[in-house]
Amino acid sequence: WTDPLFTAPGPPETPAQRRLRHAACLVSDVAWRAHPDYRGAQSLNVIAHAGLVGIDHPGRVFLALTAYFRHVGTSKASDDGAEFSAHLREIAGPDEVERAQVLGAALRAAHVVSMGEPGIIDEMPLSYGEDTLCLTLPKPYVGLSGDRVERRFANLGALLGRTFELRVAP
Repeated sequence: WTDPLFTAPGPPETPAQRRLRHAACLVSDVAWRAHPDYRGAQSLNVIAHAGLVGIDHPGRVFLALTAYFRHVGTSKASDDGAEFSAHLREIAGPDEVERAQVLGAALRAAHVVSMGEPGIIDEMPLSYGEDTLCLTLPKPYVGLSGDRVERRFANLGALLGRTFELRVAP
């Protein structure tokens, strides 16, 4: 579902970055049992310190930061970045921190519109317009839209330098 975000005109990615993005999607809800006030920090700590194979330190930090931003959002994280250290930012690098913010915002938006249920998000494609990021809802799912959904997708659009547009499929 996130593939269209990282195709032109969106941020470009290498095959290695694509692999990490897909892995981040798989671990994005690792802290679902934690109290909502602590999910960001808990997911960050669990993933950043996990003994994962087939991934280097910067890749693991990217996964951790993506999960962190998925739970706390990007605006709160920039206000209260104390939960992840300058050392983690340094390991990941500024470009990967930015990619983690975009992906975290996408996952944050996807979880709220899909209610965490499998299959629903696959029916809601993302696409780019001229200056917009578009989410297309099938008619049966129009009731899922609302202020919270629009705010989350507007935040994602802003991270990509675009305005958000909600479309209803014919």
